[in-house]
Amino acid sequence: MIAGKSFFFSKIGVQSCVRFRCTLLHSYFALHRLQYREHFSVKQMEYREWKLSIALRIFEGIKVCSTGTSAELFLRKDELFTWLWAQCYENRKKHIPIHLLEDCTHPVFLLALYLDDGSLSLTKSKRSKLNQTIITSHIYLYLQAFYLDKLEALSDFIYRTFHHH
Repeated sequence: MIAGKSFFFSKIGVQSCVRFRCTLLHSYFALHRLQYREHFSVKQMEYREWKLSIALRIFEGIKVCSTGTSAELFLRKDELFTWLWAQCYENRKKHIPIHLLEDCTHPVFLLALYLDDGSLSLTKSKRSKLNQTIITSHIYLYLQAFYLDKLEALSDFIYRTFHHH
């Protein structure tokens, strides 16, 4: 950090510094409204088209990239995504905003987590004596980008709120 800036921030105090930083972020993002995008392989096109069809109010469309091997599902630019970015990223690193979890009590929260960072896995086993095939589904959330303490807080919240491990 530049010495002059460091001196300036220490002189105005921590709360003022945070307010100043948030004001700068707000000013930047107010001019640059953000939008949500999912990048994916065109091999997953059918799934993304299904997502688009069931959530037309949310998603705007799908664009195939110039290479033809990948695409992106995108939403309209919205102030909500600008606000969420400020809540979910610190110094450009993704984190779980624990202070917002208590407002995420609708099951759609779990759906959003699954659709963004989840995967469905099916396992098949046979019971030869009974001539049965058993298919078991598992949902996995790939949240390895978060720190362990945030993941534990999220896990505790999901257990308390939705009674799932």
